[in-house]
Amino acid sequence: KDVTELKSILLQHKQQFAKALTEKLLAYAIGREMTVNDRPQIDTLAQSAKGFRDLITAIALSDTFRSK
Repeated sequence: KDVTELKSILLQHKQQFAKALTEKLLAYAIGREMTVNDRPQIDTLAQSAKGFRDLITAIALSDTFRSK
């Protein structure tokens, strides 16, 4: 197994990967674990971001981050 195969697997599960990455970044940004109540915000952020830079910006501008 190599990097090419990893990339292929990640692309097959793009939305799942985006949600997991969003959840981890948001948890790190606000300094707490995510809960079920955070799921709608995570889903919205993951769907709206077009790339990593957009995701970071969306997290920084999110209500969850700004009200921590």
